[in-house]
Amino acid sequence: MALHHKIAPKNKRGENLVIETAFVKLADQALLVGLSDNRICFAGFADDKDVIAKYYPKAEIVDFTGNRHSLERKLQDIWQDDQLNDLDIYVEGTGFQIDVWKHLMKIRAGQPLNYRDIAGKLNKSKAMRAVGNAVGANPVSVFIPCHRVVHAGGNKMGYAWGVDVKKQLLLAEQNL
Repeated sequence: MALHHKIAPKNKRGENLVIETAFVKLADQALLVGLSDNRICFAGFADDKDVIAKYYPKAEIVDFTGNRHSLERKLQDIWQDDQLNDLDIYVEGTGFQIDVWKHLMKIRAGQPLNYRDIAGKLNKSKAMRAVGNAVGANPVSVFIPCHRVVHAGGNKMGYAWGVDVKKQLLLAEQNL
């Protein structure tokens, strides 16, 4: 897997990007996928492709012109085998966000971490809230597996696409 990235302020993200969108099925959920130059730049359990503008406000959003069934099968296989290294991903964010997202990609299925763990691994032990904000700003859910980050106490759970979706993903990964 290659994580291509660009450090960009939020209001400039998506400049010169054309993002093709397609809905695919993943873990019994409809997943909206955005691709730019055959690299995944967005993945989220949204029902409206306009949500991509939140992450890439300057991008041109168009419909996917490739074989949707083939894309769906490839993404299913990669997710089920936890082979995220087989993906080409592109993201734009701050330097800190990109560092957090790179670390998220190292979390294996069935081995969730908490915000404190990630802050410590980044040598920023007091930056738990900043880690949480970076996790929440992740534009490529599932493939930059932010759903594998949990609160230290385990009681509270948050996820941009809903707690039920997060629980379903974590449960499905236990059964892989």
